Amino acid sequence: MFGTTSKISIPELECVWTSDMTPAMVSKARANAMKGSYANVEFRLGEIESLPVADATVDVILSNCVINLSADKDAVLREAFRVLKPGGRFAVSDVVVRGTDVPADVRKNMELWIGCVAGALEADFALSVELAPATGCGEAFL
Repeated sequence: MFGTTSKISIPELECVWTSDMTPAMVSKARANAMKGSYANVEFRLGEIESLPVADATVDVILSNCVINLSADKDAVLREAFRVLKPGGRFAVSDVVVRGTDVPADVRKNMELWIGCVAGALEADFALSVELAPATGCGEAFL
């Protein structure tokens, strides 16, 4: 799972782990899990281009507007496929630009990166995710 979550309501899963690149967000997520008495949740410090998890150990990846924050989207996709078990699922909810590229001046604007606009996924990345089942990934949703 990319990014931290403030509420987890998946008690039937054996374990849910999530990764965030800032110690402050990992601490906040841990505190929220303690408040909710979620014992099956683990929070790890790491970046989505280099996930802190072993190969082929993840059943499902959920990404909610986090890939847009990465400048190296190909590395994110490689990491997702590396950690997914055969037949695993990859669900992505991000801003996607179709039909035109994001202008260079927008890509260089840090405020627009933070708002997930400047880092919007382009159609070729979306196609890579949609074709993921052909790689043995299982299901991919965009």
